Amino acid sequence: MSITQTPVPALCPQCHSRLADEGGELPWCERCEWNLAFRAPDPALGRFTDRQERWAHRIGYRLDADLFTKLSGHPLTRPGTTAVSAALTAVSVLVIGILLGLAVGGLWLVVAGPFLLKLIGVIMIGCALLCRPRLGRVAPLREKYDELSRTGQPELFALIDRVAAAAGAPVPDLVLLSPEWGASAAVLGLRRRRVLTLGLPLWSSLRPQERVVLLAHELGHFVNNDNRRSLRTQPALAFFGDVAELLSPLRRLVEEDDEEPVAAFARLGQSALGQLLWPAARAAWLVHVLLHVLGARDAQRAEYHADDTAARIGGTTATGSLMDVVACGHLHRTVVGSRARGGARAAGWREAVEQTRAALEPRLGRLRQLTRRRDASPFSSHPPAGLRHRMAVTQPYRSAQVVLTEAAAERLDAELAGFEEGYRRVIAASW
Repeated sequence: MSITQTPVPALCPQCHSRLADEGGELPWCERCEWNLAFRAPDPALGRFTDRQERWAHRIGYRLDADLFTKLSGHPLTRPGTTAVSAALTAVSVLVIGILLGLAVGGLWLVVAGPFLLKLIGVIMIGCALLCRPRLGRVAPLREKYDELSRTGQPELFALIDRVAAAAGAPVPDLVLLSPEWGASAAVLGLRRRRVLTLGLPLWSSLRPQERVVLLAHELGHFVNNDNRRSLRTQPALAFFGDVAELLSPLRRLVEEDDEEPVAAFARLGQSALGQLLWPAARAAWLVHVLLHVLGARDAQRAEYHADDTAARIGGTTATGSLMDVVACGHLHRTVVGSRARGGARAAGWREAVEQTRAALEPRLGRLRQLTRRRDASPFSSHPPAGLRHRMAVTQPYRSAQVVLTEAAAERLDAELAGFEEGYRRVIAASW
């Protein structure tokens, strides 16, 4: 595939079609996708960082395309134990061994060593604590979001039960409502509690059958062998990134604190200490990239499987239309924010999104393609929405197993109406 920066011709040099031009993006060919992979330089990042980001973008774009080609035209079966997951598990075991060694060795030095070695022991223990695996915590989410219950929202929980049964998935231990545009499923803490979070702006703006698809996709993550939710692979995917950050402390001080004397002191030491730590920090970052390149492909495979579960339960048509909402999420989010600032609640948000969807219909093909450029990254656990849409609609057609009627959707909205005004204020202030 050809990639070019300047000048950009009016016609595609490969197939001679007129180039697409969308929202200030660099033109590309809709027909053969010439120049779609190109990411424009960003002078604000600096030469080295920009080159690093563009390199990562190229890797992500090619990996997205390779995975789509590999899976397209085949049944999207549940991801099993692969060589990648086995390798990540082995790295995780190694990481746990290193951290335990640091902690035990540091404790021994603190107890038995002379003063200088005690200081080294304290540093070793601190490094082990800073780089320890994070299992996530439920308590901060409960403080940040609103918890829903079977007594307060019986219609919603009945729908969740139906979708979970159709997916062969366990029901969530906790269902939370947030003022954000999105939804997520997570397994957190030592008890591995399953948490489903629904963003009210997105949920309220979706058509009834798209809500079934959204639930089926999120609940599908509890049964699709997703590496991101596994204790076996989490240490490998987090450790080297933590090390890279740990080895760049002065840079973070300069970025996060411009007040004297901290920033001044940091700038004085940055050059000398930075030169010493830079090679190790870069090496850790490269290992982090490599492991995420490996892990993200398995995670994207799990996303495709969750989409396939969603299509089986909610239907192919609704799955494809939900992917279009995801592809245009930044535009829908803007109109919801505007309506919220004007005083509108969920009904107004839904109306605004429907109007935007109708206006975007002629441009949907281009907007789907653009997600491949915008979302390409070796770190991305989600395939671009455009590829997810293409995968969903090219699989064998499925009718919905679980149907949500307009009347039932209205009852769901009524159960959540008490949260609308508070969330409207949050959206109006922050969107």
